[in-house]
Amino acid sequence: MRFTTLVEPLYKMIPAIDVETLPSPEVLYHRRSSEVWSDSYHDQKKEDRESNIPELSLERSQTRRIARTSPFTSRNVTDGNEAWHNILPGHGVVALPESYVKKNNIPDSTATHLYEGDTEPKHIYFIESYHVLHCLRMLRSLYHSMDYGLPKEPYLPPLDHPYHCFDRIRQFIMCNPDYTLVPNIAGHDKSDWTQPNKKCLDWDALRDWAEKYHGNYMDDFALSAKEKEEMVYDEVNIYNNYRKGDGLPVGQL
Repeated sequence: MRFTTLVEPLYKMIPAIDVETLPSPEVLYHRRSSEVWSDSYHDQKKEDRESNIPELSLERSQTRRIARTSPFTSRNVTDGNEAWHNILPGHGVVALPESYVKKNNIPDSTATHLYEGDTEPKHIYFIESYHVLHCLRMLRSLYHSMDYGLPKEPYLPPLDHPYHCFDRIRQFIMCNPDYTLVPNIAGHDKSDWTQPNKKCLDWDALRDWAEKYHGNYMDDFALSAKEKEEMVYDEVNIYNNYRKGDGLPVGQL
């Protein structure tokens, strides 16, 4: 079976009333007619775009164990699929009040009055780590279909999006190099991948911060028709489908 046979149907975001998709294929967020786009972001100098999120520390303060296996490595179709399917990358779409954006020198982004009664515009951002998770989750779904010879799920995109995701993950790794030296014991397959004293940034703090400023958005590309029916999915106003949390482990990797 050729790989291309699994990815021919076009990727389609769920439509909503008075909603257009963003012009950039890299940004997975719906645009409404009330949103205002900033033309200045790409014209700003690098030093003018240095932002500060006071609630989030850049210190690697959390001790985490990197295990060789986890629910995410399971070849059991039910367990492995459930672990990956529960990840909600849309948790990384945040809506920051304009006053917060200006106070912390954050670059302008799409601006909208997200909720009725908003006293100031909210600027929409997709946290990069969640963007990479979206890519990884989608690539895993593609590989899983190939590995088990399953029919391609209708929500999976054409080739251009996976190739974008491969390169986005590459760039993310190069921008965030990990200098940990992993011991090699009796060959690659015997390497000690367990690092009990690994120091990490605080993902739980990031999750909580994203929850505080959530953009009322759910990355729904992996929802089946049955799941949408069970959760009473709102096809008209997609912003009513938001669920708390990101589906990732708490206090561990």
